[in-house]
Amino acid sequence: MTRQLRRDEPRIQGAARPDLTVEPSVAPDLPPLPPRPGIPPRRSSPPPWGLIALGAVVAVAAAGVVLLAVVDLRGTSSPAVPAGAPTSTAIGPAAAGATPVGTDPSLVAAQVDGLITRSLASRSAVVGAVSDGTRCRNLPAAAETLTAAAAERDALLAGLADLRTAPVPGSAAWLPPLQTAWRQSAAADRAYAAWVDGRAHGSCTPGAAAGPAYATALRADQAATAAKGAFAAAWGPVAAQYRLAPRSAAAL
Repeated sequence: MTRQLRRDEPRIQGAARPDLTVEPSVAPDLPPLPPRPGIPPRRSSPPPWGLIALGAVVAVAAAGVVLLAVVDLRGTSSPAVPAGAPTSTAIGPAAAGATPVGTDPSLVAAQVDGLITRSLASRSAVVGAVSDGTRCRNLPAAAETLTAAAAERDALLAGLADLRTAPVPGSAAWLPPLQTAWRQSAAADRAYAAWVDGRAHGSCTPGAAAGPAYATALRADQAATAAKGAFAAAWGPVAAQYRLAPRSAAAL
């Protein structure tokens, strides 16, 4: 029981009061708490390198698509052709192409001359086959020779179609007659072949040249001869200019 002082009881001067200051307690070093059961310890996540690489690939692919689109647009655009650019046409039916700039006219003229030389061999063979048909000799072989000659005339026409002749002077004058001459010659050769074949499979009288096939061959032969004369007249100056051999109608 606490004793209380009386009012008349003297107090002791200078008596020290008890130190009521409480020193702070120092917490002991305790080990970290163990992880709670069922909860894995938290780990730092590694950088998402897969997503970063995938994003880079997608970006590169998108840039490639854009580049291809630009190149495609540039490739499909037609280049501008300057006004007044020189153009030329091809020989024969294939006249839609353009002759390359700088084509040497002498080379083209030499190619035409080479085709004419080829036609000479066919002409000599045709003359011999028709002669055999008139004399009733070697009729099957004569018919085959005439059929082959007609195919050679077609090949000569195709060779003209492949040439570029705009640089050659006077092509408008000599080209159409040459085409007509070889076209009519091919028709005559086929008609002669039919005439000879008929004589081979029927009666053949030497010297007797008659019948519808023979008449058709004569008409085509006459048309070819007229066209050869027109070509020879127009080709003469060209042959002289490029130092080529002159051609007569009889030699075509």
